[in-house]
Amino acid sequence: MPKRLKIKRAFDRIANPGKKRSSDQDTEALPSGSHRAHRDDRLSFLSLPPELRNQIYHELATDSSLTLSPFKAKKPANINGLLLACHQTRSEYKKVLLANAHISFNCQEYKFANLVRVLENLSPSDLDTLKLNPNLWIIFFLSHVPTRDDRKNLRGWIDYRSSDFNVPYYGSAQAQLAARELVFEYDLRFLAQFRPPKSTIRYANGHDMKLDLLRSHLRMYQFLEREAGEEGPKEELVRLRRNIEECVELFEALQMERSTPARGMSVVTTGSGRGF
Repeated sequence: MPKRLKIKRAFDRIANPGKKRSSDQDTEALPSGSHRAHRDDRLSFLSLPPELRNQIYHELATDSSLTLSPFKAKKPANINGLLLACHQTRSEYKKVLLANAHISFNCQEYKFANLVRVLENLSPSDLDTLKLNPNLWIIFFLSHVPTRDDRKNLRGWIDYRSSDFNVPYYGSAQAQLAARELVFEYDLRFLAQFRPPKSTIRYANGHDMKLDLLRSHLRMYQFLEREAGEEGPKEELVRLRRNIEECVELFEALQMERSTPARGMSVVTTGSGRGF
C-alpha cells in the first residue's frame, strides 16, 4: 500500500473514530495508472485556472529585465523556464512578458541598425503587445565627444521614427509603421574607458569629466532641434533631449553636493547618477 494512502487512512481513523473504515477495494477500484494520472494533473501548472496563471505570469514579468545589446555577451543569457517549458506556457507568458517587462536596447555611437532589424522582424502580434509596454528604453553608451558620424546616425534614427519616413530598412512597410508606434524613453551609461572633451588634468574628478561629456551630447541634440527650423523638431528628438536634460540636471545636483564638503575636509570622488 502506498505510504501516502497509509497516512491518509491513519488520519481518517483519528479524525473519525466512529466511522467505519473503508475497505481496500474502495481505493483499489481505480487502476494504479489512473490514480497516478489524477495526481499528476492535480500538480500540473497548466491545471491551474487561467486567472491564477496570468497572475503568476504578471508577477514574474514585471520583475524581469530584457536587454538587446550590440556588445558581445560575456556569458549566455538566462532564458526564463516558462518560455522553454512547453508551447502553451511559452505562448501565454510571452504576451505578458512583452507587455510588462523592463526592456532596454543598448546603443553605441548612435547606431540603431540592430534595433531596427529586431523590431521590423517581430511578428505583428508581438509588436502590438510591445505597444502596451511603458518600460521600453534605449540606453546610450557614451565614450567620446559626438562626431559628425554620430550626428548623421542620430538624424537617421529621428527620421526613421517620424511619420513622413516610408522606406523600410529590413522588414515590410507594415512592420515599420507598427515599430514606429512604440514609445521609447532614453537614458545613458558611460563606457569604462571614455574621452572627455578636454584633457583629463583639467578636471577635478571623474564626475566632472562625465558631466562635461554629457553636456557635449546634449548640445548635439539641441543643435539638431535648431536645425529643424520653422518645421520644428521631431517628437522623438524632443523626448530624447528632455530625457537627457534630466540626466544633466541630476549630474549637476550631484556636482553641487560634491563642491560643498564639510569644513576642513577635501572630497575628491567619482560619482554616478541615474544609473550611470
